[in-house]
Amino acid sequence: MSQSIQNPGFEATKPTDQLRPDAWTIKETAGFSAQLDRTHTLSGAQALKIASTVDAPSGFQSFSQACPVQLTRPTVVHLRTSIKSGNPAGVALWCQIWDDKKMIGFVNSQSRGIEPTGTGDWRELDLTLLVKPNAKRFVFGGYMQGKGEAWFDEVRFETAAGTNDTPPSPVVKAYLDEAIVIVQQNALVRDSVQWPQTKAEMLGFASGMQTEREAHLVVEHLINVLTQYGDKHSSFSGPKRAAAYRAAQPTEQAPKPVANYLEQGIAYVAVPSFGSVNEQRTLDFATEIQSLIRAIDTKHAVSGWIVDLRNNGGGNMYPMIAGLGPLLGEGTLGYFVKAKDEVAWAYNKGEAYAGKPGGGTKVAAPYHLRSKNAPVAVLIGSRTASSGEMTAISFVGRPATRFFGQPTAGFTTANRSFDLSDGAKINLAVSVTADRNHQKYPQRLTPDQEIEKQPQEATDLTIEAAKAWLVKR
Repeated sequence: MSQSIQNPGFEATKPTDQLRPDAWTIKETAGFSAQLDRTHTLSGAQALKIASTVDAPSGFQSFSQACPVQLTRPTVVHLRTSIKSGNPAGVALWCQIWDDKKMIGFVNSQSRGIEPTGTGDWRELDLTLLVKPNAKRFVFGGYMQGKGEAWFDEVRFETAAGTNDTPPSPVVKAYLDEAIVIVQQNALVRDSVQWPQTKAEMLGFASGMQTEREAHLVVEHLINVLTQYGDKHSSFSGPKRAAAYRAAQPTEQAPKPVANYLEQGIAYVAVPSFGSVNEQRTLDFATEIQSLIRAIDTKHAVSGWIVDLRNNGGGNMYPMIAGLGPLLGEGTLGYFVKAKDEVAWAYNKGEAYAGKPGGGTKVAAPYHLRSKNAPVAVLIGSRTASSGEMTAISFVGRPATRFFGQPTAGFTTANRSFDLSDGAKINLAVSVTADRNHQKYPQRLTPDQEIEKQPQEATDLTIEAAKAWLVKR
């Protein structure tokens, strides 16, 4: 399968750009550079270098390619690359698995807590895939996030040698049963899954496995089965990543909310992703947003607000909503819908919560806008995802509110976390979402005014359109 990858060592350059590798897709992200480099190589004359160009870059810089796959039986496949980086936790490999028409699986080394291994300057990153015979295509690549630099060389697919007919250990069997019960009882698409076939596949992939750690691959396969039935939001996290999500301390690379006074009575607030459920961290994040809003609103005569959610890829929605509470206003903001049941999420007295107050994120001294009916322009885009989309939906139905940008990513189902016995976590899509007017969002959120995406160096036309609308109000 390694022969299926074009230009695996980045030796060939694009005819039109000698700094870019041929056959690889690279869409440069603001705050990063990605180009060929001859100063550090594993083999050959050059490698792909990704580097941050600002102190606190948002998002990540990726590179990708697609290749066909042909298998006659369920197969363990390794996607591997060699990496040189001072920030091993910030680099990753990923792979989408497609059949003839749709994606049927997705794996990411970072979500598994996998880091490069080895002792030299160059280390190996290994992402293991469980692939069924109906797979026809891999879409794959790598990325770097955060501050620093990394070199990638020799990307390759390798299949595991031979098969193992030994049944999984009792520990593994019990662990898989634990995961199956959770998914079979709670998944939004549970009634569509062919459970006898799925369970048999899982046992087959688990052959020879002795530990819960080994079985993580099979649980991830179960989550990928859900993808085939329209669930693209559920995920699995190993113990290390699950623990990091609960951690008390933010990472240095975590983006922070920002706010500025622009001109003509317009204020700007950008709320990034926020990935923790730790009580103190959520409170600090929400309080920081409200403090930024308070500072601008008390210093300037603000007549309109821009809320930028374009780089909000999700995480925990409640500190985002609690922070933006002064702009959202109090009351019900949306609903989680499962069959005929609805559970409202709301903001009241400084607290963002679902169901009943008392268990959400609550700002101690909530701020109230001087002009509570000021218009709000909400900016969304393809990177607005998951809880970022829930935060955007919270503004739908608010008076004097308009959306600008591009359609969102489409991860609009509501997730619930389930802990496994070894500390791993299944984040399971369990319901669809609806706005305060009960309009459901099974797919993506579309802006009122769509703005064509611009090159990084160009004027931000989405902000300009939002400003123009606010000035007219």
